[in-house]
Order: sequence, then C-alpha cells, then structure tokens
Amino acid sequence: RAKWLIYCRKKKNDREKEQSKTNQRAVGLETGFYGVYTFVYKMFVFY
Repeated sequence: RAKWLIYCRKKKNDREKEQSKTNQRAVGLETGFYGVYTFVYKMFVFY
C-alpha cells in the first residue's frame, strides 16, 4: 500500500511538471501575442 501511495505521488508530480511546462508555453504565447497586439495598436493610434 505504501508503494502504491508513493507511485501515485510520483505520478501526480509528473503530471504537475507537465502542466507547468504547458502553462509556461501558454504564458509565453500570450505575452508574444500581447506584444504584437500592443505594437499594432500603437501603429494605428500614432500614425
């Protein structure tokens, strides 16, 4: 039973690591998107 608990915890940690990787990628995309959006917006406003 202890082995099973350890196994579950390990699985959970692996899943959380994957999740954080995915989240980091999503955040990076969002930041890039926001940068482009701001750039375009400024172009429209100032020119």
